[in-house]
Amino acid sequence: MWRRQKRKAQDINLLQQNTTPSLQMQSLDGSIQVTFSNKVVNSMRQLLGRIESRTNLEQKMGIISALREEGVTYVSQALATIMANDLAADVCIVDLNWWTSVYAGRYGISEVVQARAELDDVLVLTNYPNLVILPSGELSVEQRPILARSDALKNIFVELAERFDYLILDLPAILFANESVPLASLADMNCVVIQQGATSSSYVRLALDEVRHLNLLGVILNQVETYTPSTLLNMLPID
Repeated sequence: MWRRQKRKAQDINLLQQNTTPSLQMQSLDGSIQVTFSNKVVNSMRQLLGRIESRTNLEQKMGIISALREEGVTYVSQALATIMANDLAADVCIVDLNWWTSVYAGRYGISEVVQARAELDDVLVLTNYPNLVILPSGELSVEQRPILARSDALKNIFVELAERFDYLILDLPAILFANESVPLASLADMNCVVIQQGATSSSYVRLALDEVRHLNLLGVILNQVETYTPSTLLNMLPID
């Protein structure tokens, strides 16, 4: 009977995945292209649903992690794409991770803050007319903590908030970069991304302690393998 229950739960999960189309985000010049599977699309929609059931969806959402390579950029891209697709809202991905930017080689927010470029000239357009990317640009290691705390950066965010309904902040790892916490404070709410099996609980606790004064929505487990608990399986009808 347990196997039959497990199979039925798997069938339900498979049905949900098969009825949800995958989505793709790409820049108009073709240099950026990311595909989000139906599983990822479902997960992001569930995340948004949980947020909206608990509180208002704030304008500026920061995506952070304890360590590097936890999937912050991918989660930021996926969340922004689903929001642009589902909410019919103007969304901007703001890349503030100068350490591992996937948009390297482009002018971005660094050049705008330093008055070396105009905002409209550095925005990267995508296949969604209501979704754009603001790259991080180039900035020396010494300048990063300074810019993170600068009034000039805050002023840029005032302008961004006037132009877009939602800002998704792609932020550097908390335990890696000195500027990560000041940058996270620019967001109205933050989510912490943790890659299952890659980050120890001690590092997670250290990271959460660093940002406990901020508005934290919770933790996103990335690349997680899940199973259906027996308590839920027992609730499923058996033929």
